[in-house]
Amino acid sequence: MKGKFLGVFLTLMLLGLLFAACNGDEGNGGTPTDTIGQDVNLTDTGPECKKENEACDDQNKCCDGFTCVDGKCTACVPTGGSCLEDNDCCQSPNSQWCNFDGVCAKCEKSGGSCTTDDDCCPPAKGEKPLICKSDHKCGPICQSDKDCEADGKICDLVSGECTVPACSSDEECTAPQKCVAGKCGDFTDTPDKCAITSKVSTIYKDQKIQLHAIAYKGNTIIPWQTFTWASSKTDAVAVDNNGIITGGSVEGEAIISAKVGTIDCDNSLTIKNLLPTSSGNVRVKVLDQKTQKPVKGAAVVIGNNPSQTTDDSGIVTVASPPADVSVFHADYTYVSVIGANKNDYVIYLPPKANIDKAGGFRGKFDFSQLKYHSIELGIAGCSVAGDLLNFDLNTIVGEMLVEHIVLTQPTSVDECVALPSGLVVTAKKYGIEDLIPKNYRVACEEGFRSAWGLGGGLSDSEITQLINLLSPIISSGENLNIGQLLASILPLFNKFSHGSASAIKVELIPTIDTPKGDGKCSDKPISDKPKIPDFDKFPQLNMTLGMKLLLKSIFTMPTLPKLQGNYMGGVVGLGAMLVPDLGVVPMGLTAGTDTDDPKTPGDGKINKPQNNPENLTDGQMMIRLAPAYNGFETNPYVFAFLAIDFNNFGGGTANALTAIIKFTNKVEKSYDLSGEKFMTFPEGAYFDRANKKIKGVAVDEASFYRYAIETDNGNGWFIYVAPSKVADELPLPAIPEGFGSVKADSDLTIHSIKLVSGMTFEDIVAAGGKGSMADLMTPVAKFSTISCLKKIPTDDPNYQKDCGGNTKKPACNPACELK
Repeated sequence: MKGKFLGVFLTLMLLGLLFAACNGDEGNGGTPTDTIGQDVNLTDTGPECKKENEACDDQNKCCDGFTCVDGKCTACVPTGGSCLEDNDCCQSPNSQWCNFDGVCAKCEKSGGSCTTDDDCCPPAKGEKPLICKSDHKCGPICQSDKDCEADGKICDLVSGECTVPACSSDEECTAPQKCVAGKCGDFTDTPDKCAITSKVSTIYKDQKIQLHAIAYKGNTIIPWQTFTWASSKTDAVAVDNNGIITGGSVEGEAIISAKVGTIDCDNSLTIKNLLPTSSGNVRVKVLDQKTQKPVKGAAVVIGNNPSQTTDDSGIVTVASPPADVSVFHADYTYVSVIGANKNDYVIYLPPKANIDKAGGFRGKFDFSQLKYHSIELGIAGCSVAGDLLNFDLNTIVGEMLVEHIVLTQPTSVDECVALPSGLVVTAKKYGIEDLIPKNYRVACEEGFRSAWGLGGGLSDSEITQLINLLSPIISSGENLNIGQLLASILPLFNKFSHGSASAIKVELIPTIDTPKGDGKCSDKPISDKPKIPDFDKFPQLNMTLGMKLLLKSIFTMPTLPKLQGNYMGGVVGLGAMLVPDLGVVPMGLTAGTDTDDPKTPGDGKINKPQNNPENLTDGQMMIRLAPAYNGFETNPYVFAFLAIDFNNFGGGTANALTAIIKFTNKVEKSYDLSGEKFMTFPEGAYFDRANKKIKGVAVDEASFYRYAIETDNGNGWFIYVAPSKVADELPLPAIPEGFGSVKADSDLTIHSIKLVSGMTFEDIVAAGGKGSMADLMTPVAKFSTISCLKKIPTDDPNYQKDCGGNTKKPACNPACELK
């Protein structure tokens, strides 16, 4: 798994926060000292008052312009004077603070009148921060739901006030009300367009496939609409009122259409029904995984038979008993199926990456619904569709581009940093309106997708808290512990807000040659890719960060899995919506670690967080997420927990990860996953590249396996393997002439997949099954992924450094070896 997501937050926090915030404290050399309530005489006290450095106490007052600090009169700045820290300002009889303009200003204590949070005084040590509440009185912020439970409310972490709990599904409302954006109420919006979003071209006799469609207006899905479905030839393909199609008794094509009221939906489907192939034959239907259209001209190898070429309908049929199949095409990733023992296959070929075209959007975040903060940051992304096996944090973040980060105040920074193109950062307190470009730039796959954004602000106290957490990690002089960084940074997302556009239609436009950077970065391209999207020509799509993360679930996690005898470093938790065909839309993120010191063995339990207002115990994680809104309301929620080998992010790449996926129509307050198990890894597997053989190892609960290897022409190769064959030393199928060969130094990634109850390997690869290779999203309950490594030889110059100490690199003794 690529670790670009980690680089994002590492660089952001180190440059955007640490450089700015840490150096902002240079005035007093470190952590601010509490001054609230300390006495200063702002009127002439006469000759009896104490002057600078003289002893002072409640009876011995300091003269005008001085305040009593640690028993000595210390010079202070009166109202309107310039300051660096709250400590600089005179505090009595009127409390003051050093505002964002660097000026001492009066502030109100609890109960005082206010207009904004800035009118309220900073907290005294041990006290909760004050905010300007909705009654325009300064009062203590709520920091957890426990602060609000007496009134039957929950804590809104964005406003700091108690609020009514949000709903997550219609069943929490009284009919006929609906759960709209987290609140029970009536829904009267109407669409002006609709479209079928499913891409289906083939069905088999008696097979059932669920089709999906959306009704929308502008960039927003309009939920709770009734679709009317129709088929032009019902004896070939029938369709019911719910959009479920069924293969009929007659072979032939049918046009499937839909409408909402009088609105005809775009993207009607032409679907061909196929009857079973004759006994004694093996038939292979080859489809494009993205468009699901037939692929003509693919080379198909069935068992030991000579290669055959698909016709216009994407079909090859040969006389043969059930056999393994392999499919090759110059424009696609190759696919093989081993051990399914079927005579009728549907093979979906993933298209090769097209570097000449890309689509997406650009835009700005509207932070206006958030309270003013020292630093505001947000990240935008696109829904992720199709394949959970390729789903990691890198797929959430997207395109990485080198930015020239220049600061002159409060400290000098001039760095070239690879950051996600969807990242936006402002630091108003330090006069930096666009530390990271104001416009996010996001690449998406073609078709209907959902845009999303998460963002918020960090107050001075939160920045200080973050610095205190990160400083020991960063200043240790050793390799950065990514797990600790994630566990420190991602919980900040709990108080962020969400923005979205639920229905955007992405069209591809030509890419551009990767340009070089600006200023100091002008000597190298901004990406390691030869071409990048032409972001400036993407359509403008602005998002308001207006939906707070009002849903909360506490998960009791299972014991972490082990890799080579050691527990995995921690877990990243994702709360999201699953919009059929459009993809997964992140709604909230968090992380937890097993051990805060990579040299200390973990116990297999997630540590409770250091800042723990919810009183979580070891082994628990909390995810806050936005409720379904903006048209997402009728779709299921999905929670994904990625156990990651945090301690081995060498070169930005994780050696292994394993995931548990949970789908639900309603967000419960708690889930007990302690009885679950993370999938383990095929330790002992190897890839004999010289002899082109792969030896797998069985993994508990695995329904099937997928090997991913490289070819010398860049196509790549997926090999789907049945559990009955995984322990064999499998020779790679022969590649037909003209399709290249396996790359001599090819990597190997092994995916072990558990399907949901009732689904089998045959459902994924065979004709007429309950699933397909094209949808490895909803059928997946768990998976694990491991990247095989070439063993570091003992005569390597760095062997002793890498493998001689207590901390050894994974390649010293690979769990899965490249030979």
